[in-house]
Amino acid sequence: MKATIPQNAEVYQSANDKPSEGDFRSDVKQIMLDIVKFFHDNDLPFTVNIYPFLSLYLNQHFPVEYAFFDGNGQTIPDNGKNYDNVFDANYDTLVYALNKAGIKDMKIIVGWPTDGHKYATPKLAEKFYAGLMKKLAKDVGTPLRPEKLEVYLFGLLDEDMKSILPGPFERHWGIFRYDGTPKFMLDFTGQGRKIVPVAAKDEVGPDLDYACYHGDCTAMLYGSTCSNLDKIQNISYAFNMFFQIQGQDVRACDFRGSAMITKNNASVGSCLFPIQIVSGSGDFRISYVFGRFIVAGLILLGLVTFCYFTISMFYYSTHHIIIITNTINLDEVGPDLDYACYHGDCTAMLYGSTCSNLDKIQNISYAFNMFFQIQGQDVRACDFRGSAMITKNNASVGSCLFPIQIVSGSGDFRISYVFGRFIVAGLILLGLVTAI
Repeated sequence: MKATIPQNAEVYQSANDKPSEGDFRSDVKQIMLDIVKFFHDNDLPFTVNIYPFLSLYLNQHFPVEYAFFDGNGQTIPDNGKNYDNVFDANYDTLVYALNKAGIKDMKIIVGWPTDGHKYATPKLAEKFYAGLMKKLAKDVGTPLRPEKLEVYLFGLLDEDMKSILPGPFERHWGIFRYDGTPKFMLDFTGQGRKIVPVAAKDEVGPDLDYACYHGDCTAMLYGSTCSNLDKIQNISYAFNMFFQIQGQDVRACDFRGSAMITKNNASVGSCLFPIQIVSGSGDFRISYVFGRFIVAGLILLGLVTFCYFTISMFYYSTHHIIIITNTINLDEVGPDLDYACYHGDCTAMLYGSTCSNLDKIQNISYAFNMFFQIQGQDVRACDFRGSAMITKNNASVGSCLFPIQIVSGSGDFRISYVFGRFIVAGLILLGLVTAI
């Protein structure tokens, strides 16, 4: 196994903006030479991040077409070679710097964001990737190195929790959105076909992650007793561990209909599917629906419980977002808006981004909804001192989409913290009565 550390393109430069003058910056040159020598001695690739988008972001006077591969930008001559795009020029600047250090090989990483800046749009990302794929398909390389390039694309998915200190576009480098849907047409073969990447179809992945995070999947790690299970057995083991740790609560067996309870022993060889709770004689369990009424009767909140569960199941039976109420006082919402943006993601509302033209009401709704989604659609994240409410209506405005990052199943209801404590107390009392 070989490892490498991607370097930022800022570690090298050219005194006259021509590739042939490329060299590592004087303030980091010795460090870079040490790194380059280490990579060379251990037969490791030198990897660099080249983002033509950043040339537009950092320099408002940078020629826009020079960031793409259409050949419509200016041409820069250099030692008998012509450069008509910044990618080739940047790449060969590094090649010259590496040659001066005695290194011949390297790999590159490249990408284009789709939000958070006026040039960070799906349309321009599609244009950039289309040109890049055509270039890679032809194996033409760069003027200084006219050979096949090995390129890694950044990135696959948007990252909603990534730092935006380098720029508000940092969360939007993905070819796919947060929910796995593609943003623009992209033909990886470089033939220029009007096709889009296939949307994510892994429906069990989030449930598996959830089960392992709140359960115990350590026995499935490499070298452990359950490390040789196939994919179905892996998922079954994870779901069962979560089910057992949750006290064999039938609601912990939902997983959007992908799991079921069985009395059969699912153990595989030395990998045992544990049963952490053994019921008394007769294996008596109370069904979820009937159990609700018993609990309600024990804690004298039958009517409230029934109404609460009914409303919860109605609210969370489909996709839902959050918008502000009609009675909101716009002069008092400032601190809540700041809080939502700080803990959420408001980069799409910045100048030139997809949601930069919203009015004040829509701006606040977008910010509150992003916070609500990132918090897992927890009803407590919809409070904002009474200024917001949950709705099933699509609040998107034009090209500004109000995202839904979590889709609740038909039985996926949530219980408030305060009321939930009464339910727990009732269940404990129910357990005592049942034991007697």
